[in-house]
Amino acid sequence: MDLLAEAQWVCTAVEPGSVDHPDELDALDPRWLPVSVPGTAAGAIRDANGVDAARQAQTDASDWWFVTDVPARGRGPWRLSFDGLATQAEIWVGSQRV
Repeated sequence: MDLLAEAQWVCTAVEPGSVDHPDELDALDPRWLPVSVPGTAAGAIRDANGVDAARQAQTDASDWWFVTDVPARGRGPWRLSFDGLATQAEIWVGSQRV
């Protein structure tokens, strides 16, 4: 069972370097887009606003945050993998960068 794939994911774009910690996101009142995982920022834009919006989006001009709540069931240990991730990323679990 893949708990993270079953979870509801959202993503948002912020100005590069404007958020150093996930606790800072709410102060920006970001526009959260539902996103499928595995998936991309462009896919979230396409699903929310259409193909033309996704084609015009300059996703590389923003920092993107993908967020979910892990369902509270099952037992660890857990392994989170990022097969196919094609960029630099920081991974946070709660308030801790891992």
